[in-house]
Amino acid sequence: MKKRLRCIFISAISALAVLVPALFCAACSVEPRTEADVIPESMGKAEGLFLYRGNMRSFTDGTEEETLLRVVTVAEKECGENEFVIHSYRYVRETYEIFFILEVGEEFIVYHYNYLSKSSGMVCAIPTPEDPRDYCFSVSDMLVYLYDDRSGYGILFSRNAQLLYEGLNRGILDGDLLYKTEDETFRWFMNGEYREVSLLAGDYVRESLRLGNYMYLLGKIGVYAVSLNTGEAAPLNGFDWNEQWIYSDGVYEWGGKLYLLLKRIYDTANGRLYSKRFYMFSESNARLIYDFGDDDHSAEMRVNGEKIFFRKSEQQGVKYYGYNTVTEEFRRVARGALRGSVSPDELNKEENDENKELKVGSYTFYVTSKGYDDEPDYFMGGSHYTKYCYYLMRRYGGKEEVIQYNLNKNGGYFFDDIREF
Repeated sequence: MKKRLRCIFISAISALAVLVPALFCAACSVEPRTEADVIPESMGKAEGLFLYRGNMRSFTDGTEEETLLRVVTVAEKECGENEFVIHSYRYVRETYEIFFILEVGEEFIVYHYNYLSKSSGMVCAIPTPEDPRDYCFSVSDMLVYLYDDRSGYGILFSRNAQLLYEGLNRGILDGDLLYKTEDETFRWFMNGEYREVSLLAGDYVRESLRLGNYMYLLGKIGVYAVSLNTGEAAPLNGFDWNEQWIYSDGVYEWGGKLYLLLKRIYDTANGRLYSKRFYMFSESNARLIYDFGDDDHSAEMRVNGEKIFFRKSEQQGVKYYGYNTVTEEFRRVARGALRGSVSPDELNKEENDENKELKVGSYTFYVTSKGYDDEPDYFMGGSHYTKYCYYLMRRYGGKEEVIQYNLNKNGGYFFDDIREF
């Protein structure tokens, strides 16, 4: 018996001798690195451009740092750096403006600094928040909207730091438009003018979709077309699907028209069902292109330029459809026709990812990172890095080099803007 136990013990030890290295290798699926391994051996030198970050300016390599906003003037009184607190800020690169939320004494104000002209000044006073972090900036290509995420208070500025409108709380910023729906009313500010329209009694808006100077409101009772220019609102012409609980399940703008896959949810004696229809909206008119029917099976929209595709699951299998916005032809297509197409959400994400690099003259700046661990635990967490070194990179004339780095700090936040001045 003792001999048998000894054999079992020896076999277990032998198995562990094979298993432990295997586990170690599996855990070491990433290259072991320490802090010393990720620190650059050489760094690029300043090229003469200026890096802006918060209330500071320096050369791109971080040298010659200086403060931008040193003195603020409130009610004709000058306050030095130790007399005001910067709680938050937002850069608007196109107009070279920085919007600051400042606390001066017991007052909260919006202040601006233009880093091209070096001019600055108070924009307006704002209500004292429960927490200064509740104030958030939303910036479009034409407007700046400041709102208190807790109270809902909102105030609108131009991108040149001019106060435009106060009182449209919890609004949504969309280019040159600020809007919101409240109860049975749709409200908006555009082109220097505030407007509002009332919906049918008892209705409310579940979703708002914009196309140029029209806003389409998917309401509980009906679907409305609102002219943002004239303020006129009416049920959408040609839309006869005014059932309750209609939602968009795919939206694509192309050629000055809005193409929508709309979904209706409704209850029957046999349970909840879904139905989907493909529509085109243009100005105050709607046109039904295809009805996918009432069933539990899905239809998914994908787009590729002027072509719109659908993947439709059915009991017999999967069918594919295509619509050409130029010829206005809707027909069955082969699966391969969808190659290269993406969902509308993926398309929007791709457009948002275009600004990862900043080009200034002949130079391109971007941020990369490399993971490391000072004391890796290969059994518990060594298959991934717990720390990161971030690098501000510069590309010029085919050469790429590091000009700044930081260790596990600020998530790679190096700059708000880089300029020649």
